[in-house]
Amino acid sequence: PKRDTPAVLMNVFNKRGLDGARWSLASPKPAGVRGVAGVLGVRYRQLASGDFNHTSALILLDRDGRIVTRTEKIGSVVDPEFLAAVRKAVRPC
Repeated sequence: PKRDTPAVLMNVFNKRGLDGARWSLASPKPAGVRGVAGVLGVRYRQLASGDFNHTSALILLDRDGRIVTRTEKIGSVVDPEFLAAVRKAVRPC
């Protein structure tokens, strides 16, 4: 929460050209970080430098905040199962 301020998140939003009808970026209050991390299955630890080491994951939530799908396969190769689940979730009805 100290780094992921509304201004920083807005910069990411604009830089990535995200669609506000489909994307929301948020950062919990400091007291809520542990709970959010637990619900999302994100492990983290603070390093001596003050930086954080954490799980790298892509997590798709539905409108009610429930996990639709997730992957920890990050890199140049797309996780085909994650991509299929995202496409299914965002296709028009």
